[in-house]
Amino acid sequence: MGPRLNENAQEALQFLALGSGIILGGRLVHLAVVRMMDTAGEDPLVASARSFQQGYLLPDPGTFVVSGMDLGGRIALALVFALLGGLFMALLGLALAKFAHREKLAWVVGFGRIGLLLCSIWGLFAALALPPAKMMVVPSGMVVTERPAFMGELSLPLPAATLEMAWDHITSIEARTSAQRTSGCGSMEEVVVYMDGAARTIAGLVPQGSDCNE
Repeated sequence: MGPRLNENAQEALQFLALGSGIILGGRLVHLAVVRMMDTAGEDPLVASARSFQQGYLLPDPGTFVVSGMDLGGRIALALVFALLGGLFMALLGLALAKFAHREKLAWVVGFGRIGLLLCSIWGLFAALALPPAKMMVVPSGMVVTERPAFMGELSLPLPAATLEMAWDHITSIEARTSAQRTSGCGSMEEVVVYMDGAARTIAGLVPQGSDCNE
């Protein structure tokens, strides 16, 4: 018979996972509705940003995604993240069970399930709506937001860093092509800002298929 404490802990974590799923799922639905009801499609900034959004559902249609893999790759990465999260939690459950002298199997299975569920919810949300790096144009200049990311592609639930680039400090904005050996047509198209003598990429995409000829 499993320990009562373990059952209570599982119920609390399951409630947390359910609440997180409802909140993040509602957020995704809201972003999808905003995207469908967007009436600013003729705005030049929005039209330019659309090509650089990598399939993300973003609350501001004028947001540029700095770089990232396509949606299919992010979904696959989210599944890997969920499996690793479940494994980590299972190992944590095993360690706690040994420490508390409890039944190991119940704790390993319980913690593993919760880890898998929580990481699946977060991974899918990050893959669909939370790019690791994005740029927004504001009246005073540009704002780049970057988050720690799993394998550099899947945002983690950690604080983001923000960099503000004032128009007065920006000397030029240029487009450039760089080598990209791992996917696409063998190149990456980037929008680069030169500020105070340094270059910073604010948007990028990897041409694929018919885009290779354009």
